[in-house]
Amino acid sequence: FDQVGEMVEDMQKMGMEKALVLLGGWNRAGYDREHIDMWPPAEGAGGVEGLARASRKAIEAGYVFSLHDNYQDIYPDSPSYDEKLVMKQPDGSVHLGGVWDGGLCRLVCSSQAMDLADPVIKNVKDHTAVNSYYLDTTTSAPMYECYDEDHPMVRADDRANKRAILDKLAAQGWVVGAEAGVDWAVPVATFFEGMPGSAVDLNHGAESADFGMMVPLFNLVYHDAVVCYWQHGQPFGREDHVNHVLHDLLSAQPSSWSLIYEQWEDLKPLIWQCYDLLGRLHARTAFCDMVSHEYVTPDFEVHRTTFSDGTTVSVNFIRSHACGDIMLAPKGFCVSFPGEEPIVGRLSRDIVLG
Repeated sequence: FDQVGEMVEDMQKMGMEKALVLLGGWNRAGYDREHIDMWPPAEGAGGVEGLARASRKAIEAGYVFSLHDNYQDIYPDSPSYDEKLVMKQPDGSVHLGGVWDGGLCRLVCSSQAMDLADPVIKNVKDHTAVNSYYLDTTTSAPMYECYDEDHPMVRADDRANKRAILDKLAAQGWVVGAEAGVDWAVPVATFFEGMPGSAVDLNHGAESADFGMMVPLFNLVYHDAVVCYWQHGQPFGREDHVNHVLHDLLSAQPSSWSLIYEQWEDLKPLIWQCYDLLGRLHARTAFCDMVSHEYVTPDFEVHRTTFSDGTTVSVNFIRSHACGDIMLAPKGFCVSFPGEEPIVGRLSRDIVLG
C-alpha cells in the first residue's frame, strides 16, 4: 500500500493534476481470490493503516481513489462460502462461474449480494479515505435467473438487485465504477472499465478466429455520460499498449493502465505522454456527443470520430495512409481541435540497446 503512495507522489511530480487510482488485490489472498471476503485488507501489504495512508495520499493529491470488489463471484475456499448464497440451476445444481486466479468460482444470487457488501462498505467508509468504488462483473454479466427455493429470482429481479448495490455505493458519496458496462447502469456509474478491448481478440492479431475491428457504438450514444476505459487485461502488461491507446484516442477518453509496482518505472514515461495528450483531448470533449464514427479507408485500417464541438480524431491501425493532406504512419493519429493546428503523431515502443 505504501508503494501506491510512492506512485501517487511520482504522478504529482510529473504534473498529473487528475487521475483515477484503482487498487485491485487489496484483500488478504490477492486479486480474484477468496471473494467474497475482502475485509480486512492484506496485512502483508500494510493492513488497515496502510490502506488508509494510501487512500489519504491519493485524495490529498486531488485524485479519485477506488477499490476493486466483486459480489457475484464466490470461491469455495473463501471463509464465508456457503452454498445457500449461490444461484441454482433449474435442476438444483449450483451455478458455476468462470475460472480465474482463485480457481473455478460459483455465482452469488444477487438477492444475497447487498447483505454481503454492507459490512465491507461500512468498514471501508469508517477506516479509509476512499472516494470511489468499483464492482467487477456486476455490469458485464447477463441478467440471471435463480431457481433456489429460498431466493428464487427472475431476470428483472437480478437487474434491480444489481442496480441497488450500485446505488448503495453512490449513496456513500463515492464515484461508482463497474466492469464492461451496460445502459441500465449509466445513470449511476461514472466509469466503466472494459467496454472496449474485451470483445475482440486484438492481442492475437488478424489471424485469430475472434479478431475484429471495434466500432464504438456505446460511445456514440453515451460518450457525454460515462467514461469507458480500456479492458485492463492482466498483470505484467499483457494488454496491447499501442492499440489500446489508439482506441482511447478514437473515443477521446483517458488512457488506463493495469500494472504492478515493478512496472511503474518502465511505463511511467509513456503513461505521462498519454496523460498529456489524452487528458487534454478528454477535457475538451468529455461533455460532447460523439456524433459520428467512420471508416476512412475501405480496408477498415483508418477510423475517424467526430465530436459535437467540431473535434475530429483519426487513427491508423496498420499501414501508412493518406488522410486528407496528412500522411498517417502505421499506428499513427491526427487530433484536430477547431481552429487549431492538428496534432499528428504515432505510437511506438523503442528498441534500446546497451
